[in-house]
Amino acid sequence: MMKKTYQLGQVSGSAGLFSTASNLARFANYMLYPETQGVLPETIIESVLTEKRGNRGLGFQVYQDSEDCLACGKSWPLGTFGHTGFTGTSLFVDPKEELVVIFLTNAVHFGRNTKIKEIRSTLHSLIYSFYSKRS
Repeated sequence: MMKKTYQLGQVSGSAGLFSTASNLARFANYMLYPETQGVLPETIIESVLTEKRGNRGLGFQVYQDSEDCLACGKSWPLGTFGHTGFTGTSLFVDPKEELVVIFLTNAVHFGRNTKIKEIRSTLHSLIYSFYSKRS
């Protein structure tokens, strides 16, 4: 089976998150507060999280049903949204608590047979558990 990037001539915007933690935090802030950015109409940003197919919004996993299975684990509340990347990266947002967790890694550097899905879920669950105990 051919990869999308190969099929598209080696360039594709669907491979995940590629940026700095600072820029991803700014992006997450725009998702939490669409009125603070001047690039996209607020209605577009809102539709990203409300127009769903299964547990996917337009580019994001969106936790709206307790039967959904998100990469951040089950400890995050309904309303959480986020995205993962092929190399193990992830960004998840709890809009009620205004909590953003960004995990940048290159899990495929030493090969593709990793346990990144379990690591990512465990990491996000631990961070949310720690955060929710402090609030």
